[in-house]
Amino acid sequence: TVTVENVYLENTEWTSSTSGTGFNAASTTNPYAGSKDIEGTNVANAAYVQLERSTSMTLDTATTLSLFIRSKATWSGTRKLRLQFYASGVAKGAAITLASGYWGFDSSITTGYQFVVIPITQFQITAGTSINQLRITDAGGAIGFYIDNIIITSITGTPTPQFLTIAQGDARYFLLTNEAT
Repeated sequence: TVTVENVYLENTEWTSSTSGTGFNAASTTNPYAGSKDIEGTNVANAAYVQLERSTSMTLDTATTLSLFIRSKATWSGTRKLRLQFYASGVAKGAAITLASGYWGFDSSITTGYQFVVIPITQFQITAGTSINQLRITDAGGAIGFYIDNIIITSITGTPTPQFLTIAQGDARYFLLTNEAT
């Protein structure tokens, strides 16, 4: 079974707050989907946007944290974002770096959003640990970007393999052969 926890789509899922300068958690400037995104404009070093869930949860069955990001300009090698889960202000596990060259992200691509998928295991959160916040913190300062559609995906159970019978395979092969001629 696949389930999703919508962390940020329209700034109504988890409650947003900011610390420091440069973040707008309800920007309407350039959303990937819907009408809002998280915009960073000349974000100050150590400034962050925090997304807080109304109740605690564990990430025991979670497999990935995914998001869409679009840079406004190429980031220098010292500019990066740090993503980390918290429980009521206390950091849990490890902070993950999001910078050009990490998780397939290329900050020099400024014409569209890029899809970033981070395995939850990278956060090194011990099983059974409760979290209720996700912070995205600037490390390096003077950075510009848009982030949208932050989702935690969980997969539980064992997938059931789907097999074709010989008759089904023959029928599909027959159709492809006829289309080719």
